[in-house]
Amino acid sequence: MAEPYDRWHKSRPSADEAKCREHKKVPSKDHGRGKRWLARWRDLEGEQQSESFDRQEDARKHLNKIAASVDDGSYIAKEKGETLLKALAEQWLADQVFKNPRTEPQYIARVRTHIIGPMGELQLAQISPSRVAAWIKRLSSTLDESYVGLIYTHLKSILDMAVDDELIRRNPCESRTVKRVKPRRQKKPPKDLTVDWEDSEGIKQNLPDRYQATVDCGRGIGMRQGEIFGFSPDDINWLAIEKFVHIKRQIAFDRGVMVFAPPKGEAMTTRRIERSHSMTRSHLFWPSMFVSSHPSRSRYLGSNAMALR
Repeated sequence: MAEPYDRWHKSRPSADEAKCREHKKVPSKDHGRGKRWLARWRDLEGEQQSESFDRQEDARKHLNKIAASVDDGSYIAKEKGETLLKALAEQWLADQVFKNPRTEPQYIARVRTHIIGPMGELQLAQISPSRVAAWIKRLSSTLDESYVGLIYTHLKSILDMAVDDELIRRNPCESRTVKRVKPRRQKKPPKDLTVDWEDSEGIKQNLPDRYQATVDCGRGIGMRQGEIFGFSPDDINWLAIEKFVHIKRQIAFDRGVMVFAPPKGEAMTTRRIERSHSMTRSHLFWPSMFVSSHPSRSRYLGSNAMALR
């Protein structure tokens, strides 16, 4: 590659032209304006690229770096790094496939609020490891570490896509600077609080009659909270000698609204109730714990969930 070009002085001056006092060279029309040294090269498509520097040595180092990247195939055109983060983040969101319809708005909220909001106007080439580390620190001052870790995984995935699309050479999230402050997705789990049968019975007896059966669902069948709240009397055949619970749905939240959703794992599960279990003796109280959710008073979310009203 050619040597850096001196913007401040003419390369082919006439013999009778006056020289400047500072550099003893014939000044050009750009003398004293902007950065003096211009590094020029041609990219892989043959288009001329350039970048200005204050010092000749810095311009020369840049040209050597460009030459090395062209030789090893890692060269990326400067204009690709000018892509705004918000454009790439929106593309990343559009490319995601969500099995659960409630997941999409959660992704959108996290990316637009915590990634596009503070950094969306930055060009990809401007997102340095130190900038990412500062962003993590700001989020960590107001949000839980595990939640910050979740947001961080979104940013890392977005920048991974930028690397794959050859918009940037490397992902700043992979740097040692960022790895030192990278938030953890999960904190140390709290110690288990053991509740024995007598304790759970005491909890049950202090609940209103309508909610006492929820204790039986949890301690006897192992139902999750959302599955208990989404339970229906029709999910058990009370007349059968061998009673089975069919867990078909759970109550979940979608954008602040309670909805019926498939149980965890997206498939119905069946669990047997032992004959000696207290549920078989307390089922006469169960109808009072259920609230009608007739379809005429509900709206559907996708094909497997409907909101409660």
